[in-house]
Amino acid sequence: MGTAFAADRVPAAVPAGGHRLGEAVLLPIADDTSERRAGIAALLARQQAGVVIPVAIIAGAADPERRANARARLDAARAAIAAAGAESEGNVRVADSVPAGALNAAAEAEASCIVASWGGATRARAAIFGDGGDALRARSGVPILVVAPGAADPAGVVLALSAEDLRPERYAEVALAARAAQVLAAALDSAPRVLAPEQPAERPVLVGLERAPVSGFTGSRMAAVADEAGPADIVVIPGGLVRSSLGGDAAALVARPDGPTVIVTATPGAVGADVPVGRVLAGETA
Repeated sequence: MGTAFAADRVPAAVPAGGHRLGEAVLLPIADDTSERRAGIAALLARQQAGVVIPVAIIAGAADPERRANARARLDAARAAIAAAGAESEGNVRVADSVPAGALNAAAEAEASCIVASWGGATRARAAIFGDGGDALRARSGVPILVVAPGAADPAGVVLALSAEDLRPERYAEVALAARAAQVLAAALDSAPRVLAPEQPAERPVLVGLERAPVSGFTGSRMAAVADEAGPADIVVIPGGLVRSSLGGDAAALVARPDGPTVIVTATPGAVGADVPVGRVLAGETA
């Protein structure tokens, strides 16, 4: 067990939306089961007196059966949000693609972050709603949290850093992940923990987590997480929604049947803004 990150290290500014993650949390719902992910969104919103905005998105033609299924998924998400003690304002909308519907909803609601779904350990590049992940992040003006629910309801939070995360060019991603870990830990009334490589040459200040205990490790981050985190933990990993962050340790954690909840954070707009997302075709408010 190490000590907290030294205060004389260079801090990084939290990206747009980072200080108010829970103010207006957009929860896009495609064809996935969203109740567990809705619980994470509710933790963020409840802690910061915010609201969750679940949006059931129908990509393409909206026949009565697809509309009814979308409504049922929306109702299930809203029930999970209410059970977690947060407020919600949900709707169903039809769009060319899920990213198009999510981005339009985020802009209309002035969302503070987007809580997206993980597409599976074997689909690292398609982590957010199939192949639309690049499009969503390219056009998003707010942070994205990609969530893979774990084997148990969350009770604690671990921020897991790699040697790569300690480079200055990664400080913005680390600052966002630290902020997410801080808010989630406060919502769970738990003390956040930090995993980081031993004795790095340089490392960022974890704003809000300066007093959090730091466990140093000399081997792999995956091995450290396996030792320190259990099924009831949320493991937050600074990401970027690239193969290196959605593969590797994060994918290995998601693949574990008894694994923790995994959240990969992403600051907005690292992909070229010319990525097509499609049009919003229609919408209705629940």
